Amino acid sequence: MEAIFEKMLKTTLSNLRQLEGKGYITYKVIYGKEEHGSLVVGIPKSKRSSALNLPMGTMRDYVMPYVVNLQPGELVEIPFGEYPPENVRSNACAWVSGKWGGGTYTSTINRKSAVVELYRYPLEELQERTS
Repeated sequence: MEAIFEKMLKTTLSNLRQLEGKGYITYKVIYGKEEHGSLVVGIPKSKRSSALNLPMGTMRDYVMPYVVNLQPGELVEIPFGEYPPENVRSNACAWVSGKWGGGTYTSTINRKSAVVELYRYPLEELQERTS
């Protein structure tokens, strides 16, 4: 089987070199530790990376006590302290959007007081908005 593969690889590389020589293609074949062709292959970037490099769930655990029992018409102030305010706000909004739905709250970053303010609209106000 190995001999057949080697023969196929040799033939394929020969054909690819001819096509590349004529300017039709650029290619890269990687076989084991051997590389053939002139195509530059980049390393794929990771899809997500935590800028804070915190263990998974750290921000959620920090934000949850402030928002979990928030009632309609109430305002909560979440101190951002050592965390970037955008991360605190993002995590709080992600949780409340999933729990209550979009458009049921508003949030702002109050840098002067070093808090993220999250206001849950009263039920009456939500009914007026949807009527």
